[in-house]
Amino acid sequence: MSKKIVLVILLILCVQNFCFAEKTSISVAKIQFREVEPLLLELVFSKPENKELKDSYQTYKELEDSMMRKALEMQETGEFNPMDFTETFSSSNMDEQKKIENLVKGELIVLIEKLFGKQYQVIISESYQDNILYTDIVIPDITANIRQYLLKLKITGVSKE
Repeated sequence: MSKKIVLVILLILCVQNFCFAEKTSISVAKIQFREVEPLLLELVFSKPENKELKDSYQTYKELEDSMMRKALEMQETGEFNPMDFTETFSSSNMDEQKKIENLVKGELIVLIEKLFGKQYQVIISESYQDNILYTDIVIPDITANIRQYLLKLKITGVSKE
């Protein structure tokens, strides 16, 4: 390993230690989001202001189920063409689904804070596309720093050893 890489790793560790100097221990919990999602959806849809979203969601799910059955049938007969399904999942449908997803996440955050207060600083999900569902601490994103360093290595031609 080259000296530069070792120095970058040490720098990263020092920055992390500095950022977390006030809290020496971090409580982390996990949640199986898919197990509570139906109940969260019920909670979101039980609010009168979300009636239209509920109707839209049910229609979308019925259409999705129908299209999945149709796709499976078409695959079995060898007539499957993915372009036949592009209109079903249009951007307006996806925007509405994203809105529902954000409402569900919001309800979950409110619920986490109500049930656990400040007991956990980070809550992760093993079954959801966003790994971190809730955080009470700053988690520095060092992606740009690592990318910049790797680009410099690439340009300068320094071996990575």
